[in-house]
Amino acid sequence: ITKSIGQNLGAKYRGHFPTAASLVGRPEHSWNRFGRCLIGIALSGCEVDSLKFERDITLALKKTEIVKNIPRAARKIATRWAAESVEILKRSAASLQRSGKGRHSANLSKNIAMETRLAGEDLHVAVGTGVGPAKNVIYARIQDEGGTIRKKDKRLTIPLGDTKGIIANFPDGFFVESAAGNVLYCQRVGKRGKLKPLFVLKDEVTLPPTYWFSGPMRRQREDLDRLLEPDYLFMQAEVMAAGQGGNEG
Repeated sequence: ITKSIGQNLGAKYRGHFPTAASLVGRPEHSWNRFGRCLIGIALSGCEVDSLKFERDITLALKKTEIVKNIPRAARKIATRWAAESVEILKRSAASLQRSGKGRHSANLSKNIAMETRLAGEDLHVAVGTGVGPAKNVIYARIQDEGGTIRKKDKRLTIPLGDTKGIIANFPDGFFVESAAGNVLYCQRVGKRGKLKPLFVLKDEVTLPPTYWFSGPMRRQREDLDRLLEPDYLFMQAEVMAAGQGGNEG
């Protein structure tokens, strides 16, 4: 600043300072809380005692405050997105039970949660089963992707109709072989003792894919990419900065 002003004034007041290098500048900077920077420069050896000029840097300060809020805005967006994803996944899992595609989907929908944690400047967000307080559900993936289930030493017991629970819940039942050659676990019900099949025993069972998880999360991922676009993120940080300014005032 001294050099620039010295060159300009040297051309105008040539008799008072022969070269710009002969100027002795004493910069004095002061800031006020309304975003103005006052800079005073005193020059010796000339008739001009001092020069003062003022520049409004309010806009620059506002932009700086907005940039500082970008990480907070990103965390807020990601946390809100994760909470919304949990609710969408719970509804998706519950729909399996209503459609009969998922025998254990009631337990599945109860064990979907979210977890957020900061690692340095990185925000990690997890959504799904076995996350945070939710229990791990071993069949969650195969319910989504489909596949064949087998047991090494035992046969699978597949509930039939409206049967809930496991064979141990029906101690008065017994095994019979159907005309088709299937092994059924049944019990007698009603006054006439009608035979009611409860479970069928299988060596393996193949589940079709339901995409209860991957389907909704594919759409949620697209939403998250949109929410974290620079322009939208900057706009959210700007809103947060404006709120902070209002609180301080």
